[in-house]
Amino acid sequence: MKHGLMGSRSLQAVWSCFDNESEAHTAIAGASGFRLPAAVTGGSHGEYFAAKVHGGDENKTMTVYLRKQGQDLAVVGVDRTW
Repeated sequence: MKHGLMGSRSLQAVWSCFDNESEAHTAIAGASGFRLPAAVTGGSHGEYFAAKVHGGDENKTMTVYLRKQGQDLAVVGVDRTW
């Protein structure tokens, strides 16, 4: 490792439905990777979803929060764990 930098990593994403009131995540069965799951594309206006992304280290994650707005999705928040 030269200059303290790591090489590129393979990123993974796991999807969930997100309840904005209780801040609870409910996993979307079989939904992983970077393609939008059917539950997300077919979601109702105002529904929230989350994609938890990591590069192999589960202690260093980034969660992207999305809200369904008509046929579109808006990024409404990003959290990280490091």
